Amino acid sequence: PMTEVTFSYLQIDTGLEPNPPKIWDTHPNSDVMIYGSKLKHNYQEKTIPWSNMHRMVQSSYRAISGAITKNGHMTEDNFVSMKMVLLDFDEGFKLNEMKERFKDYTYLIHTSRNHMKDKSGKGVAERFRVILPLEHVYTDKSELQLAMKFMVNEIYKAYGIDEKCKDLTRIMFTGGMDCEYQYNEGIFFPMTTIIDMAKEWNARKIAEQKARHEANSAKFATSTGSDKTKADWYRENFNTPLMYDKLKYEEKAVSGRNNALNQVAYYLLNDVGLTDNEVVSAVLYINSQHSNPVEDREIESTIFRSLRIGGAA
Repeated sequence: PMTEVTFSYLQIDTGLEPNPPKIWDTHPNSDVMIYGSKLKHNYQEKTIPWSNMHRMVQSSYRAISGAITKNGHMTEDNFVSMKMVLLDFDEGFKLNEMKERFKDYTYLIHTSRNHMKDKSGKGVAERFRVILPLEHVYTDKSELQLAMKFMVNEIYKAYGIDEKCKDLTRIMFTGGMDCEYQYNEGIFFPMTTIIDMAKEWNARKIAEQKARHEANSAKFATSTGSDKTKADWYRENFNTPLMYDKLKYEEKAVSGRNNALNQVAYYLLNDVGLTDNEVVSAVLYINSQHSNPVEDREIESTIFRSLRIGGAA
């Protein structure tokens, strides 16, 4: 049976007991809202009995993460280790069905603060978190990033998982004193097996991508009457008005610059076959040529991070 669990948490100390503000309220000593991306610093590593984990989630003024990080700074660049996985489900999948899905594993499931509420106009739904302690401490960041991506994109996508769970240092609000919770005793979640499956999945994706590149190159060569590939053409016309016009960024940007840049980056990376560094350079160039460019740091934190290129991941 599980005895202890290690994780990171942030305690909002207001000095206003017994009625502290909930973590999603405004901190009384700050003009910063206590939620979302603002909650990245000053996390503490904590080890407690697994049987007491429900006390942690039945709080309205804490944020937790399964990751341990350097200096308590909750970013993937500072990732150190993980011995607990937190999964967030809020797209309408039934709580009882999820309990059945995880019945073989040791878990703690608890409802979130938006359980059975109309969240952001998305309607009333069952919303909850699944906390899965792991048998071992895992430290390989790249393996874990791939495993979480695989879990979100392949294993639990149909179950309404929040795609942000791909982030190893994802923080989650605790459920509050009224949250429902349930423990289950079983085997440890098989993270090592998941990592192996993720590697095989990624290898298949790479092979499929290679085949697509070869097919696109053959089609391009036929249409141009030459033996050049798409990548050859883009490299010959790299970061020029000709490349800019060919990608039709102005046309795409009408419906949103970020979305247009993401489409361009994905195309250059997956269909053309340019390298990560080339795609980064091209996207920054294309953005700079627009009359109303997006800030580079915004591109790095959104597009490059989502595609895991440019060192942003």
